Amino acid sequence: MTDTLPALQLTGLVKRFGEKVAVAGIDLTVPAGSFYGLVGPNGAGKTTTLSMATGLLRPDAGAAQVHGVDVWADSVRAKSMIGNLADGVRLFDRLTGEQLITYTA
Repeated sequence: MTDTLPALQLTGLVKRFGEKVAVAGIDLTVPAGSFYGLVGPNGAGKTTTLSMATGLLRPDAGAAQVHGVDVWADSVRAKSMIGNLADGVRLFDRLTGEQLITYTA
């Protein structure tokens, strides 16, 4: 892993649910050390995209890499480099941000 590799690289990710195309070939490069967010209306494919990027949902096409590691070919290694704080998780007032992430991860 080097600093020149993107933190996240999505290439041509596609996901369909029956006839519904949820994600239609998204390409995204998130440089290491940066902070990105996905915004859009309900049903735009944000959660589906992040689920594919983090190895929770297998794409129908395309690839996802975390620091150069393929999320599907080497999922354990890729997931060990990902922190995910899901919506609806209970927050504890006495924990620092680092402690909360350690607890939930």
